[in-house]
Parts: sequence; C-alpha cells; structure tokens
Amino acid sequence: MVSKPTTLPKWAENDVQDPVSGQYNVIEPPPEKQLSGWARLEFPPRNWFNWLARFTYRWLQWLDQQESQSRTVDNTGADAVCDTTTGGLCKINIIDTTTPANSYVGIAYVPPSPGGPITITKIGGITLTVSTISAVGIMTVAGGSGNYIINGQMKTIP
Repeated sequence: MVSKPTTLPKWAENDVQDPVSGQYNVIEPPPEKQLSGWARLEFPPRNWFNWLARFTYRWLQWLDQQESQSRTVDNTGADAVCDTTTGGLCKINIIDTTTPANSYVGIAYVPPSPGGPITITKIGGITLTVSTISAVGIMTVAGGSGNYIINGQMKTIP
C-alpha cells in the first residue's frame, strides 16, 4: 500500500499578467480542446497547463478535505466519531467484526456545540442499534458482540 502524500501540488493559484505578452498565466482551454485533449506532437500553451494544474490541485484539496472529515474507531465509548465542535451532517456506518451480518447505517444532523444528545435517523441495519450521539460525539452501540468498527463521515453544512 502506498502512503498518503503529505504535500498537495499547489500550482498557479495567483493570477499574474505577463508584462511582455500581456497574457495571464492561467487561461481555460476552449471546450473542444478540453474534450479532445492534446494532439500528437502538440505543445499546448503554458496558460492551459497552468489551468489544468490549478484545478487538479483544487480537486485534490477538496478530496483531501472530504477524507479528513471521516473518522473510524474500534469499539464504542472512548472515541468521538462525529465532530460536535463544527457540526454538520454525520453519516454513520457500523459493522460487528465478530458477526459481520450485524451492521448499522444511520445519519444525523449534528449542530455545533449541542447541549445534549443528538438523535440519529436509522437508514438500514440488522441487529445493531444506536439511539443517540453524545454532546461530545461519542455513540453507544448495542445489540452485537461489542467488537465494532464505527465510521463517521462528517459533511460541513455551508
């Protein structure tokens, strides 16, 4: 398995006008070029490469943010799964590692700094139950062996 890189390839985030040509460093290629790509032996303009690198960086940054909002823990009662500081939408997936047929899928709106437990809406599952998330993001699971893997995926609400 390859380790996750620690550096995002930030490129051409500043718009700069060349004093000689008057062109900007980033120009979006025309739609037909975006559909067909570079032709054999073609040397595309630097501005188009900068556009591609800029948006590649921005998408990687967004994907990294999504991944960083996911938290997976073993068992229950010790580690927070949902972020109750920032709040947002928390999708919950739980599997019983002893009996994998025991599972749970739920979703909850987590307000920033809730004063008490948060109610979860069950989407699907067999045997396992989770009724609430505590005010600090910890959930208690019941109905299985007690050997659980819990994943909470937070989505910040704008």
